[in-house]
This record gives sequence, structure tokens and C-alpha cells, in this order.
Amino acid sequence: MTFEKRPSICTSSGIEFNPFDLDPEMIVTSDIAHALAHICRYMGHCPRFYSVAEHSLNVTRLLEFDYPGNFKLHLMGLLHDASEAYLFDLPRPFKKIMPEYREIESQVQSVIYKKFVGETTEEELKLVHEADRDIFRGELLHLWGRKRPYWWTEDPPSDYAARIGYTGFPAEEARALFSSKLRFLNESLS
Repeated sequence: MTFEKRPSICTSSGIEFNPFDLDPEMIVTSDIAHALAHICRYMGHCPRFYSVAEHSLNVTRLLEFDYPGNFKLHLMGLLHDASEAYLFDLPRPFKKIMPEYREIESQVQSVIYKKFVGETTEEELKLVHEADRDIFRGELLHLWGRKRPYWWTEDPPSDYAARIGYTGFPAEEARALFSSKLRFLNESLS
């Protein structure tokens, strides 16, 4: 017996997802929440488990603080790493030498935003990116006790990003918190 080789994964809900044949119907929030809650940031090289879901919640918290009432921007922050639920994430040094991977990741993220957020502007994407970078600096401070890694030259985290809790929720708790925030933001946008 031979099997056809297809570049796809089977998600936690049983959906077959193919990043080269993007079908928005194959992207569901329960799969995103489940996967991001079980994926540890920094390829697992954290002092304790700290999920992509918790990171995304912290990006959203920062955007809520800086842009109260902008539910679209908050939802973008929550979903900014959602492509990782389907592709996983590569460390920045590897992404720099793998432009094809970055393109696939960008396409998947674009489909996710279009499905759940609608059209996005360059300014909105920039604000989410800035919040993501600020939370990254907060993670360095709280998870490793460093203001910056040896290779990073940015400023320390903002006061608010430095005060956010970087708890390290267990996967099931992170999934529940992510799903709850997602429902709230979807309802707020309706």
C-alpha cells in the first residue's frame, strides 16, 4: 500500500490543514487556542513553561492598556502568532536565512487575520508588532532576569510591559484563558 505524500497536518480537531492550499474553513479558533497553549515560547528554552498563548494574551493586555476600546487591534494582538498553530515558529536567526518559510508564514497569518479580523492596515500591523516587541523585552526581564540579551540593543520594556505577569500557566489554563479572551473580543466586535 502506498500513501500520497501531502504537506499537511492533522489538527487537534481532526482537520487536515495544508499551508500550500489555504482554505479559511480549515482554520478554526479551537485549533489555534489548543496549539498555542501547548507550544512553549523560545523553542522550549525558557526557565519554565511559558506558552505562545500566554504571550499572545500579554500582547493583547498591552494593546488594551495603550488603545482602550480598540477591539479590532486587541484581537489582532491575540491572533498575531496564530500561524504558529499550523507552522510552528522558527527562531529569528533561522527565519532570516529562510525567506520561503517567512513567506508561507505570512500567507497563513494573512488568511487568519482576514477570516477573524477582516482587513488590516499597515498602521495596525505596526502597532501590534511594537506591542509584541515590548512584551518580548518584558519576557526577557521576567523569565531570565535580563534587560536585554547580548545580541539585542533595544530599550528595556515599557513600565506596563514590565509589570505584566509572566506567569507560565499550564497549557489547559492558557487555552481556557485564550479562548475566553477570543470569545469576548469576537462579541465586542459584533
